[in-house]
Amino acid sequence: MTKLPVAVAQAGPIPLDFVAGIDLAKIGEALISRDTDGHHARPDVFALRMDMRPPDGVTRS
Repeated sequence: MTKLPVAVAQAGPIPLDFVAGIDLAKIGEALISRDTDGHHARPDVFALRMDMRPPDGVTRS
């Protein structure tokens, strides 16, 4: 059985002087648009699990 890669990295490492801009005026909009009472807030319906271990068989060049 052949194993195919699941994902390929498209970008390099983030530079040490990486800066992100935050518009504080948009915080209110973001809070209103969140669905904290809907189905995404229910752990029995929605769950996100990430396996952060490095995958076997991957080589970097």
